[in-house]
Amino acid sequence: MLKVNYRITDSIEELNNLSEQEIEEGGVIEGYFELVVNNQNYGYFKKGPLQKDERWSELITTWFEGLLTILLKINNGHSYVVISDIDSYNTWIEFKTLKNKNINVSVIEADKKDGSQQIETTPPENIVPSDWANEEVSYDQMHHEITKKATEYIAEVATINPQLANGATFVRLKKLLRKAKNLA
Repeated sequence: MLKVNYRITDSIEELNNLSEQEIEEGGVIEGYFELVVNNQNYGYFKKGPLQKDERWSELITTWFEGLLTILLKINNGHSYVVISDIDSYNTWIEFKTLKNKNINVSVIEADKKDGSQQIETTPPENIVPSDWANEEVSYDQMHHEITKKATEYIAEVATINPQLANGATFVRLKKLLRKAKNLA
């Protein structure tokens, strides 16, 4: 089982008052983001009420772009894909396709070379297991969860600020989502 939990913690008022330039350049929405694989989790998600002015700094849009790209890479025949936790020094989440078409997911630590991208299809150097490893999930279930939550996220942003949901960042995210949905 793979589950995605997210929660926008940016101020609704601030998101509604973005300038046109901020909308076109940004789409940077912060909040809680957690990936749960079987009984293991990576990231943090707060379920209870937020305190006044409580914020969290995960870049939600960036995480969804990465997860949708992973689906596309796996579908295009890549048997190995890693996503960098851009807020960490050397943490990656590794996705390996198994012979039964399930996906083996692990949190690893490895070198991040200059010029490395958020998504890589070759193993980074000096890999060391991190928080947890070798959790097996169904590709179909992973695909369903990621596309479902990305759809919910885009709809939530559109409810908060329709202009933001139509800015360049979200246009790219919606394009990735359409491609990923067409894989099913």
